[in-house]
Amino acid sequence: MSTYKTQGIVIKRSHFGESSLILSVYTKDYGKVEAVARSARKVHGKLKGHLELFLLSDFIFAYGKNIDKIANSYSLDNFENLRNNLNISFGAYYILELTDRITEQGFRNERLYYLLKDTMNFLDSLSQEDALKYYLAIIQYQINAIQLSGFFPEMNECTICQEKIKLEENYFSFYHGGIIQKKCLHSDKDAVAIDNDVIKIMRLLYIDKGEINEYRGNIKNNIKIINKLKVKKKLIFQLLKLMNKFIENNIERKINGIDFLGVV
Repeated sequence: MSTYKTQGIVIKRSHFGESSLILSVYTKDYGKVEAVARSARKVHGKLKGHLELFLLSDFIFAYGKNIDKIANSYSLDNFENLRNNLNISFGAYYILELTDRITEQGFRNERLYYLLKDTMNFLDSLSQEDALKYYLAIIQYQINAIQLSGFFPEMNECTICQEKIKLEENYFSFYHGGIIQKKCLHSDKDAVAIDNDVIKIMRLLYIDKGEINEYRGNIKNNIKIINKLKVKKKLIFQLLKLMNKFIENNIERKINGIDFLGVV
């Protein structure tokens, strides 16, 4: 039986038959892998308890004709604090669902893997009093995960006239995929007003790609920024909802987890 080994995070799981599971795992070396875990729901199944959502694990996959199989799994981190904090766990669920929605089987991006892993680690470090940091971490993930997946809102030039965006009166066009100036508003009557501070946050939380080690360093630098950033909750909610709507418009699917984030 031909196998391959890698590290990954379980981003989705569903029942299969009477005792098995089908899992989506975002892995370091192979991107998104969908595989079946035979007998994983049996009381004495060897994989029971090792295939929960959020788990960071070492996996051994066996190649299959129609779908690969999880031959073995060893948990590395269960993000215990995150699991025990209901509000923060909702944010983690949203991030996992977003990852699943924007990736396809075999979509490999090592930067996305580390973005996911480091964001989960950061959420795991937070307490109930860190609500604003929690939302900013989700926004950072939204902005950079979609950029790594191939679509990204234009935030430096007007998407209609291509002039450089000035921090004056601006709007966000979901149809044109980014920020537009007031003078171009006639081209999209459905565009929504966007606060200049929201534009600043978008630009601040964007991570340049760079080499993989440089990218990981930039993620850590952004987390330091999030820990120090002072932003009004109203602006955070405006940006989180705007990014979610932009993503949903591009993937043409709803991300259900947004309903549990308490964003009003």
